[in-house]
Amino acid sequence: MRSIRIQTPDELHSQVEKALAASAHVFVLFFGREVPNTGNSWCPDCVIAEPHIRKQVSRLDNSVLIEYPVDRKTGGATTYWSSDKLNIRAIPTLVKCANPDGLTKEALVEDDCQDERNLAAFLGLDSRL
Repeated sequence: MRSIRIQTPDELHSQVEKALAASAHVFVLFFGREVPNTGNSWCPDCVIAEPHIRKQVSRLDNSVLIEYPVDRKTGGATTYWSSDKLNIRAIPTLVKCANPDGLTKEALVEDDCQDERNLAAFLGLDSRL
């Protein structure tokens, strides 16, 4: 699995396009930005979900995880919270990418990102592994 950290909507679209051209499986993870003094996300659900997401996405050959940190109140990915295209309502949100000009509406949100079976099913993997 290759990880790419982005900070802006422009980067999101360009990185999705590049990743889809080179990789079979591309996902975007919207999560709470890390707090500088702790290094952990301000979002407790994100802290719990992150290792599960990484574990399951890494099971896919030729996969890319695009990481998009979200600030607590303003900035970062907050423009996507109300976007009709993505409809991000909560974090963590893991979105499948289907084409360069946008993301699918398929997503796992909050608690579903913490459950290894839900993640495996979402990714099309055998949940017994």
